[in-house]
Amino acid sequence: MLPDLFSTTGSAPVSHPTTISGGLPKPITAADWASAMLLAAGINPITHPNSVIDLVGQIQLEHGSTTVTDNNPLYSTLKLPGSHSINSVGVQSYATWQDGIAANVQLMQQGIDAPMYKALQDNANGTAYGKALSLSDWEGLGGASLPANVSYGNSLANVINSLPKSAATLSAQYKNLDPTGLLGQIVGLGTLGALSTGSVGTGTLGDPGGLPGAVTSGLAKALGIPTIPWATVGGIALAVLIGLIGLYIMFHTQIDKGITTVVKTGAKAGEVAAV
Repeated sequence: MLPDLFSTTGSAPVSHPTTISGGLPKPITAADWASAMLLAAGINPITHPNSVIDLVGQIQLEHGSTTVTDNNPLYSTLKLPGSHSINSVGVQSYATWQDGIAANVQLMQQGIDAPMYKALQDNANGTAYGKALSLSDWEGLGGASLPANVSYGNSLANVINSLPKSAATLSAQYKNLDPTGLLGQIVGLGTLGALSTGSVGTGTLGDPGGLPGAVTSGLAKALGIPTIPWATVGGIALAVLIGLIGLYIMFHTQIDKGITTVVKTGAKAGEVAAV
C-alpha cells in the first residue's frame, strides 16, 4: 500500500497541504469527487467501491445534495491561500478543485479523524463508515464520540444506506480513468516522475477488468522497478518457499544425525547411562 500522503501529527494539520498534479481530471459528479479524494489519499476506487459510496453519502449530508459547491466536497474548514469562509463555522470556499480535494484529504488523515480514514482504507460499508465518523471529529467539535459526532455518524449511515444506485454515476472522463497511475500522485513528494500520468493498466473506474495487471504495473512504476506479471511473481514466491522448506529440512536432518552420533558414542563409553 502506498503511504499516507497528507499525514499530519496530532490534530493540527499543516496550513499548506501539497496540491494535486494535473494528471487527475476535474471532478463533475459526486462519485467523481469521491474517487478523486480516494486517489489523492492513495486508495484505489476500483478495489474500494464502498468507500466511493461512503464519500458520496457524506457529500449528500454536507451539501444537502450530491452537487459539490465551493470546490469543497466535505465542507473542510482548512484555510488555504485564496480560500475564504462561507459561514460562521469557517467552512471554506476554495479557489480550485485541487485545493478542495487536498484540504479534505489533509483533514481526514489528521489524528482525530483516524477512524474515518481507516474505514475508507478498509472499504467499509455505510453502517461501519457511519460508526467510524461517530468515533472521529469531522464536525470539529474538539473530541471524538461527543453526542454531536455520534449523531453525525448515525445520520451519515442512514444517508449512505438509502442512496440510489445512480449516486455512484461517474462522468465519462472518470469512468474511463485508469487509477493505478494516479494513486497518490501529488506534486512535491518526490514521486511525480515515478507515478505515471497515463494509462498503465487495463482496469478503469468504469470497467475494473484486468485489475491485477493494472495494479502490478502501477505499483512497479511507483517503486521504480520493472513491471512483473502476477504469474511470474507467484512462481518466484513459490520457488523461494520451496527452497526455504528444503533448507529447513536439510538443516534439521543434519542436527538429528549429530545428536544420534553423540548418543551412540556416549553409550559405548558408558557416559550416557542416564539417557
